[in-house]
Amino acid sequence: MSRSKLRPRLENLTTNVNLSQRDREFAESLLVHYNRKGSLTAGRRVWVDKLEARAEENRNSPPETDVPLTARIEHVLGVAEAGSWDVRFSESLKEQLKFRGSLSPRQMEIFEQIEERHSPVALTARATWSETYLSEGLKEKAEICAHYYLANPPYFSGLARRVIQRSGGEEVNIPSQSEYKKMCENKYALRVIEETLRDPTYNVGQLVQFRARHRTSGKMASVLQVMPEPVTSAAKGAKKYLVIPFGGTKPLTVEERDIKKYRG
Repeated sequence: MSRSKLRPRLENLTTNVNLSQRDREFAESLLVHYNRKGSLTAGRRVWVDKLEARAEENRNSPPETDVPLTARIEHVLGVAEAGSWDVRFSESLKEQLKFRGSLSPRQMEIFEQIEERHSPVALTARATWSETYLSEGLKEKAEICAHYYLANPPYFSGLARRVIQRSGGEEVNIPSQSEYKKMCENKYALRVIEETLRDPTYNVGQLVQFRARHRTSGKMASVLQVMPEPVTSAAKGAKKYLVIPFGGTKPLTVEERDIKKYRG
């Protein structure tokens, strides 16, 4: 077929309302290839006819749309954040319903998760999230986790920096509820929070002895301070102390698991 006849057919397919967005984008890729090369390969050329036939079929016999499901998708699109992944995915489902009339079981599963995230209960919880974050100790826990992840990159590094930084006027940067759950409610973060907030095993002035795992194994020391620095290891006994070894002049920062009670 001549160049003059194939190009308008491709141009029509790129804007044909009886084709899905995916099909129109495919037609656009064919047009780009045609304009660059001046022709289509046999494998690409056959798709011009296929897309035209599909557009004609959709125009004459549109699939029976699941109206209740379409309404549920419309509701999500009306309350979800514009430009979010949830919106983009829901829009693709809406278009698929229009041209195919149904969704796959996996698509339905994902949509129901999106729908749950945008239920009235979930939306109310998100609306009050800032107050909850600031008033129920979550800010303190988020900062504990942030210091842990900054000391152990690369996970959550960007979010961690944002959590401990202050914006203009010293306002707190509040992570989203989803971000908080991911960073602070995994098993490592929960262990770090627990270690940081629990009471210390040893008190200032108490005599301790270095365990075998420490380079000064067996030596005695005195606790000078329970360190205020955040825990940076997701291990039991990771709380930090400042101790002075007997006979030494330079204090050492150790973790609780590095020392034990002196029983001399």
